Amino acid sequence: MSFEFEVPLICFLFIFLLVMVYFSKPNLKLIENKYFEIILISTIIETFINTCIHLLAAKFEFSVFSTTFYPFVNFFNKVMSFLFIAIFGCILCYTIIISYQKAKENHKRIRNYFLGFHFFIFIVLCFTNIEVIQVGSITNVTGSTLNFSYFLVAILLIINLILALLNIRKLDKRYMVILFILTFIVFFAVLTIFFPGILLADLLIVSICYIMYFTIENPDVKLINELEIARDVAEKASHAKSDFLSSMSHEIRTPLNAIVGLSEDMKEYSEHMPKEVLEDIEDIGNASNTLLEIVGNILDINKIESGKMELVSIPYNLVEEVKNLVSVTTTRIGTKPIDFKLELSSDFPYILLGDKVHIKGIINNFLSNAIKYTEKGSIVLSISSVNREEDCTIFIRVTDTGKGIREEDMPHLFGKFERLDVVKNSTIEGTGLGLAITKNLVEMMGGTIGVESEFGKGSVFYAEIPQKIHTLEAPVEVIEVLDVPEENTGYGNKKILLVDDNKLNIKVARKALDPFGFEITECSNGVEALEQVENNTYDLILMDIMMPIMGGEEAMGKLKEMPDFHTPVLALTADAVDGARERYLSLGFVDYLAKPFTKKELQEKLDALWKK
Repeated sequence: MSFEFEVPLICFLFIFLLVMVYFSKPNLKLIENKYFEIILISTIIETFINTCIHLLAAKFEFSVFSTTFYPFVNFFNKVMSFLFIAIFGCILCYTIIISYQKAKENHKRIRNYFLGFHFFIFIVLCFTNIEVIQVGSITNVTGSTLNFSYFLVAILLIINLILALLNIRKLDKRYMVILFILTFIVFFAVLTIFFPGILLADLLIVSICYIMYFTIENPDVKLINELEIARDVAEKASHAKSDFLSSMSHEIRTPLNAIVGLSEDMKEYSEHMPKEVLEDIEDIGNASNTLLEIVGNILDINKIESGKMELVSIPYNLVEEVKNLVSVTTTRIGTKPIDFKLELSSDFPYILLGDKVHIKGIINNFLSNAIKYTEKGSIVLSISSVNREEDCTIFIRVTDTGKGIREEDMPHLFGKFERLDVVKNSTIEGTGLGLAITKNLVEMMGGTIGVESEFGKGSVFYAEIPQKIHTLEAPVEVIEVLDVPEENTGYGNKKILLVDDNKLNIKVARKALDPFGFEITECSNGVEALEQVENNTYDLILMDIMMPIMGGEEAMGKLKEMPDFHTPVLALTADAVDGARERYLSLGFVDYLAKPFTKKELQEKLDALWKK
């Protein structure tokens, strides 16, 4: 048996095994898979024909290139040439399909072009022929059939190479494989020149099939790849959701700024209002606070789910923060006959080191929940600590005489969107996210959370949270200052530049600033603000962030470029996401105030600037 027979036979056996494995396993129904299947089928037919030809030659002991055998060889050589072209045509189609989404969407048109092209090739091959040549002791074939086939395959390979190079920046490993295959083909072409007696065409196409299968067409590998693609799509969807929620938060907070600000201002005229109107104003304020809480909770749960919730440790005075929090949150009790009591232990460290914002959020969620579900009786907020050398554990406990929780409902209490007794509590506002967020925050801080409840009698929510001690006791001078009566809250005749494109926001800010006797100048974008600063001197600039023509961040950058510019700029923005304050400080703003803000919150920022 000649060596010429052994090579086609080995190639046929190897491709036969590959075809059996490929079609016996479940495959992903992708368009490019269809072209790979055509490559496999064409290869097995081509190698089978070549094997049969050489088998007959070996059996009857004559050369396949003999004159007697020529008509048979001529016909099947054209068939094999056609299949050879079809294989490289499929590789090109494969590259086109994975490269362009439009090609994938219009794959039926590409398939029709493919069939039409190869029908034309088959007709042309019918008018070609092969010639037997003798080079020394080696007998081989040439002629128009082979010349036409080689020329066409070369064109297909060049087009394939160009497409792979154009798309390789997509970092898809399939293009690297295609480039490797093209390099592999060039290597075999060079090898054929040096060893013309060995039939390398079959070995080449079988090798291509194996390379494709074990790199980009193995069903398991492709499944992993598809899962990665699905993951990328999910991540993009998650980013889109986060961007949407952030945008909606901003858009909702902007009109809420006007509602909260104007409602607060109207309360100053309470002596001249009918009782019913004053009650309506209180309801508007409470509804606004509820909406703010809902928006904040949705943003928080989205950050927790996406793993973007971060803890930021800063020094803070817990007692002071709790007192400020209680003064705001307890206003939501309204006219309910509820006795509220705050119990703070006397041995708190003066300054703690931890995530002040989220500690306040945990206390606020406990307290807000108690107010929502308690119609009468009492609510007690108790906060204490156990101090050690460098750290402590703070104990937060909220006790109410509200509706209580059934025992069978307790396991669902800290789940997302859980609203127990939805029908009976249909008048209770909220998303059901507060306790889920609270549980996540407590656990992120290394603490524990729990609840004790008796249905119809009330509940006790508690949390234990570790914190670092920054300063154990208050300095003497601070204690003395705290005992001095507060002086006049005026800041002198200062000039303020108010920059905001929203007229309602301008109105709200003006009403908040009026009691302080400032001289206020207005403008509606960053360009106008720069013009004002060039021609005037101001003691403070209140800058909105999202404005037409030039936004607050860009304007801040331009202001910093001005020589001798030292005016403090306070960011007023509806951007209330975690890390916003730190980002604005890094841009050069002296501080940050989230809309909607109260007069008291604005006064605190002014105190921080001018009453240090």
